[in-house]
Amino acid sequence: MLFPEFARDPHASIHDGFDVRSSAVNIFTAALAHDGLWDRIFNTETISTLGRALNNKNDNIRYCTVKILSAALAHDGLWDRIFDTEIISTLGRALNKNDNFRYDTIKFFSTAIAHDGFWDRIIDTEIISTLGRALSDKDYHVRSNTVQFFSAALAHDGLWDRIFDTETISKLGRALSDRDDNVKSNTVQFFSAALAHGRLWDNIFDTETISTLGRALNRLWDKIFDTETISTLGRALNDEDYHFRSNMVEFFSTALAHEGLWDRIFDTETTLTLGRALSDEDYHGRSNTVKIFSAALAHDGLWDRIFDTETISKLGRALSDRDNNVKSNTVQFFSAALAHGRLWDKIFDTETILTLRHALSDNSSNVRSSAKEFSLLPWLTIFDTETISKLGCSLSGRNGDVESNTVKFFCAALAHDGLWDRIFDTETISKLGRALSDRDNNVKSNTVQFFSAALAHGRLWDKIFDTETILTLRHALSDNSSNVRSSAKEFFTAAMAHEGIRDKLFNTEIVSVLFNALNDKHSDVRNEAVTFFTVAISQEGFRDKIFSDEIIVALRRALEHDSSSVTRSIVEIFTAAMSPENFREKIFDTRTISALVNALGRRDWVVSRSAVDFFTTAIAQEKFRDEIFNNDVITALIDVLVDSDRDARENAGAFWRSVHGVRDSAVKFFTAAVAQEGFRDKIFDGDTIPILVERIHEVEFWSHDYLLTRAYNHFITSTLCEQLTSTDSSLKAQTYYFISKAIEYGTIDLFLALVLLTYKFIYVDDVRARIYTAELREKMEKHEKDMQVLPDVMEVTHAA
Repeated sequence: MLFPEFARDPHASIHDGFDVRSSAVNIFTAALAHDGLWDRIFNTETISTLGRALNNKNDNIRYCTVKILSAALAHDGLWDRIFDTEIISTLGRALNKNDNFRYDTIKFFSTAIAHDGFWDRIIDTEIISTLGRALSDKDYHVRSNTVQFFSAALAHDGLWDRIFDTETISKLGRALSDRDDNVKSNTVQFFSAALAHGRLWDNIFDTETISTLGRALNRLWDKIFDTETISTLGRALNDEDYHFRSNMVEFFSTALAHEGLWDRIFDTETTLTLGRALSDEDYHGRSNTVKIFSAALAHDGLWDRIFDTETISKLGRALSDRDNNVKSNTVQFFSAALAHGRLWDKIFDTETILTLRHALSDNSSNVRSSAKEFSLLPWLTIFDTETISKLGCSLSGRNGDVESNTVKFFCAALAHDGLWDRIFDTETISKLGRALSDRDNNVKSNTVQFFSAALAHGRLWDKIFDTETILTLRHALSDNSSNVRSSAKEFFTAAMAHEGIRDKLFNTEIVSVLFNALNDKHSDVRNEAVTFFTVAISQEGFRDKIFSDEIIVALRRALEHDSSSVTRSIVEIFTAAMSPENFREKIFDTRTISALVNALGRRDWVVSRSAVDFFTTAIAQEKFRDEIFNNDVITALIDVLVDSDRDARENAGAFWRSVHGVRDSAVKFFTAAVAQEGFRDKIFDGDTIPILVERIHEVEFWSHDYLLTRAYNHFITSTLCEQLTSTDSSLKAQTYYFISKAIEYGTIDLFLALVLLTYKFIYVDDVRARIYTAELREKMEKHEKDMQVLPDVMEVTHAA
């Protein structure tokens, strides 16, 4: 019997010790998922026991019972059986009991409202009234959980008229001033959630639907956001609790997205409160208020209402706030304001501009960083000689973060050619060049990225890329920091695309350094070097300068390198070199092909797999493949499939087997070969097919009639019959797999062969059970006309 303990007393365990009760809960919960068990387990006696358990004096027993009932909500077929009037009434009464069980009961009702078919059972006048009273309960846990119930109800507009009556809304408004922080925070989140209904209306609803839903939402807003609530929300910005104030900022920021709420929420009193909050004694309050004004910038319909003279003046003074976070947030506000030209005259007065300039020399590195991240939109009066001078001095500072952010500033300036003459003077360019040798690696890396960005602006080349800078950029290729070396590789890779500068940047020494980078111990540097040579291959007018005879010889030698990562990188370069026909003849000779074939047999999956990928790419190169695919290559590729020693190595780690399996790449090679109609006969000869059959359980390309037919001819003449009667269970399993594939693909020749095999082995039990399936009989019926040849086939079999 499945549950012997239950057979003796199917309900005893729910009253047992806590561990036993937990197990019982798990069993009952698991049973819910199997409707075939419902009649056996959830009988009248069980339901009665669950009902009594709700009245048990032990909190844990009631808790376990509610867990079962909550899980049962997901199975509407059980509702009539489990949730009778008595259980619902008991759950309702539990809301009025002065014990911890109320918490679990409120959570049950929060879960229950997600099932609209359940509403009429539980959401009656008495329960709603009880939940409304719970908003004023003495226990803050009850108040907090009840607010979460009403938050969950917002997602079900069919409940709004039933749940959100005047009294409930009033209590939710008063909960914003609750003495408990969690209750206040949850209530703010409730009001924030109330705003969210309708954000997607413009995208998904037509005009009539939007109008209907808009009226419904406005009715809800009229109920929730009354004058007293709005006033309380405004005062809450000054609440003593920091987390609560943060939630208030989120609320007001969310409210900005709902134009229909502006008249309700952003009235004169609230706007004045927000303005006064900029002078709050607590720096958190000042900082958060600045964030609200930053969010308001995105809504120009509010500008005249929010950004009055007094507020703008206070925002300007906030640039000199004693708290660094307030200053930094305020600088970011003015940075965002630059994107709104209609506000410039209103916001950027002489005093504000002067203060912003002073921020460049602030004691706080955060403030200086924010000041340097100004968007460089057309308002150029900010960048006078003094400001530019300070920015230039920041390049020679002692703080790496400030220097790094300053480089980012100049990088952003590149996008605004109207600033070039003003910003990029000789002294600044010189300092940027020296920053390439900075002691801080981030500064060096960011500076290299600046020069990479400068490549896109030809008018600046003569000004920026002087002899000293070019020399320093070349030295960056050999820097101690891998990040700097990687950035330098990116620079020289990008430089190849610019004819007017590349001849000035590249010499033999640079190419040699880049080649040596293929042997770097850091993978990101090696990868950048591979990218460089790969990109160079595509630069027809420039690649001869990169790929000198010496480099090509060095690349060939590197194919035999001891390091797997180096060899893989070289193989990737040769793979890219196949495409340009006039370059292919220059780089591939007999020794190169031989080295690539040898790489297939390397006892290193990294190298071997890269080599297989090379030959897979080569199949598609019609003019090239005849040159490289000889018997040695094909034999080496087949060896990859049948290397049992490699099996042992790969099986040693599931990760390498599944992600980096060399054989997986070989299978892809043969799969690609099947599609090459004019070439595949060279690959799939009489020797290849049997070997592929041995790997049949790994190969996924047997849907091709071409290969199936070739395999069929091989099978019918030799090995298939032997494999079916073999004592090697693995071999038989592979053969059965092939037969199932043949049935699945339904190739006629193979189908007849299967009929023959079915007849021949009909008296071999394990063969008959595996082959002569209902699926095969169904296929026989579908091909009756083909079955006419069966007598001849059987005669041949008997003769054999």
